[in-house]
Amino acid sequence: MRLPASIVRNRPLRILVRLCQVAAILLAIGLVGATAAGIVYLTQVSRNLPELDPLEYGEVAVWKQHTEVYADTPPIVAGTPWTTLKRRMERLDYAPVTADNLREGTYSGQPNAGDSTVQVFPRAFIHPRIRQNPQAFVVAIRDGAVADVQQADGASVGRFFLEPELVDELYNVDEGLARQLIALEEAPKHLIDAFIAIEDNDFYKHPGIHARRFAVTMFWNVVRNRRYGASTITQQLARNLMLTRQKILLRKAKEWLLAVQIERRYSKNEILERYLNFIDMGRHSGRSLAGVKEAARYYFNKDVAELSLSECALLASIPKSPTRYSPVLHPENARERRNLILRQMHRRGYISRADMIAAQAEELVVEGPRRSRFRGTAPYFGSYIRALLEQRYSREQLYNQGMRVYTTMDPIAQDAGTRIVAKELEELDKQLRYPPYRDMVAAADAKLSAKHEPGDYIQAGLVMIEVQTGYVRAIVGGRDYDYSQFNHVTQAKRQPGSAFKPFVYTAAWERGMKPSDTIEDEPWTYRGWTPHNISFSHEGEVDLRRALVRSLNIPAARLMNEYVGVTATVRMARRCGIETPLAPYPSLALGSSEVTPLEITSAYGTLANGGVRVKSIAIRYVVDSSGRVLEEQVPETSRVMEEWVAYTTTSVLQDVVTYGTGARVRRLGFTYPAAGKTGTTSDYTDAWFIGYTPHVVTGVWVGFDDPKKSVKATGSEAAIPIWTEFMKEAIRGPKDAFVAPGRRSAATSQ
Repeated sequence: MRLPASIVRNRPLRILVRLCQVAAILLAIGLVGATAAGIVYLTQVSRNLPELDPLEYGEVAVWKQHTEVYADTPPIVAGTPWTTLKRRMERLDYAPVTADNLREGTYSGQPNAGDSTVQVFPRAFIHPRIRQNPQAFVVAIRDGAVADVQQADGASVGRFFLEPELVDELYNVDEGLARQLIALEEAPKHLIDAFIAIEDNDFYKHPGIHARRFAVTMFWNVVRNRRYGASTITQQLARNLMLTRQKILLRKAKEWLLAVQIERRYSKNEILERYLNFIDMGRHSGRSLAGVKEAARYYFNKDVAELSLSECALLASIPKSPTRYSPVLHPENARERRNLILRQMHRRGYISRADMIAAQAEELVVEGPRRSRFRGTAPYFGSYIRALLEQRYSREQLYNQGMRVYTTMDPIAQDAGTRIVAKELEELDKQLRYPPYRDMVAAADAKLSAKHEPGDYIQAGLVMIEVQTGYVRAIVGGRDYDYSQFNHVTQAKRQPGSAFKPFVYTAAWERGMKPSDTIEDEPWTYRGWTPHNISFSHEGEVDLRRALVRSLNIPAARLMNEYVGVTATVRMARRCGIETPLAPYPSLALGSSEVTPLEITSAYGTLANGGVRVKSIAIRYVVDSSGRVLEEQVPETSRVMEEWVAYTTTSVLQDVVTYGTGARVRRLGFTYPAAGKTGTTSDYTDAWFIGYTPHVVTGVWVGFDDPKKSVKATGSEAAIPIWTEFMKEAIRGPKDAFVAPGRRSAATSQ
């Protein structure tokens, strides 16, 4: 290119112009190369895009035929505490009414206010072995418990039933979500307007990608260091299909290309309908709540068409961060964002100022599904049920054929366990100087860096089993199912420590030894192994009762290795119910071999049951969609030791609770007859307490997933508070005492 003469004569200017020409040529070459590379990159990305098939609602047949899981429905009989009956009716949404307005799902009368009778009108329901017709019952209440049950005509019937509580629903295991579909015309206008106002006000104008909005948002994010989103509704739908929220270029490129494909295949109304059905609305009972219809059912106990303006805005507030803006977990955050959305709806002309003010003034009320209000307190119990069912039934049966599963779960005990484990672990967090767990969950959800992650926190497992039947009444497998589905009750194998010692002593009684027999508590070495008492002190000659009550390690180790034998100890533990292989080492007496909380708690149940082993049962019935019983489980019992042998151990373990290592149970206010044993492993990595009454046995384990971490507390300090607070809520009825075999026989002969 020829330069003008004036520039040619000016040498510096001529050099500058030539440099600009070279730069322009290089820039052009770079732009061409970048464009070519971008085309090649986008072509490669487009080949790996997800299919749009899920948007065709192909899974709808599965959702309509999911498996329902129900709690147990014990009869209301003489002796049932009034508080138990009332709590069960509250959980099932029975309404208190006057006697003149009695109808299904209601009751009349308040014994606490002086009434001596209560009228209850149970709902009709179908059960494999129960037929409850719709009729009213007159329940006599005396001394805080049911004294008699009569029909309305005065005939005594002795008992009646409330319908079983729906506690879980098993959907497609791969999806792990709950969703109900709606057509766009079913959605109220306020709901559509709320989502469009806050998420994508130009939804009906752009082709899937909003270039101007993206540029403005990037300016604010980069220049002003603010965090705003630029995704359109179509892009969010594309993101849901890719199941990732990673903010990386590859994901964003896929999102744009997929959004363009979606816009080409579907109309705007079809895209909006699919968005409302696929949007992430939080988590419940270990599953994602997908879509606005399922969310309306869970949060408000309403069909989506019945939502108010305020409720529509509240639902639209959740997708930005389903944890941070959950009306259940963080109601204040949810209320603030709801009000923001209402202001946006007013600014954009969707609602009047009066409507905005009225909706902002409404209280935030979350009700939950009808007759399922407390669902979500048993995700670990539900996961255990799912695992059992998957061993017995095909995927087609389990997820497509509408089975009903009736479990042994006591929903009141389960609810108490879930709450108390969470509360007591918060106290242990403080002792360990961990920040509040909820703050860590919020930080993890917001992708914020923190000193600890939810998985670093202390865990616990709790299980309660009915002694005479083996029915598993409650399972709390951890502190937070959303962040860890690992069930510490059924899957975790941990050293039980001193909680294993009762099997050593029980084997000793069977060999003729007595609690009054003595043994030396002095420094001792066996085959190169030297055990130590936790106090590192010695008591000299002690009787076996005191050795177990005080949980002395050296006497337990000497008893097994010098008198009972490892083989006899393993056999005793096996007979009681421990199925995990036990390593036959000298340290077995001190609980060095790993077990699950479920099996060792069940084994203690054998001692509580007078030497009769009952296999644990979590499922009572499985019924197909036509009502045919596919499976019925009844207690399997077998006597594995003489009654006096089991009672001897129970007698000693009662002393453990009275004045031994378990005495904290009494100091914390549990007054029922009880027996039990603490357990603490080396370096305080595992803390246990397993205790029982004549009717139920409950086991508690506390520890970290990482066995190298220390709880820094004994079983008495970490596990007993959980056990005691739980039992104080879960145990109801008379305070029956343990009965010695001879006395039981004498009472029977009379």
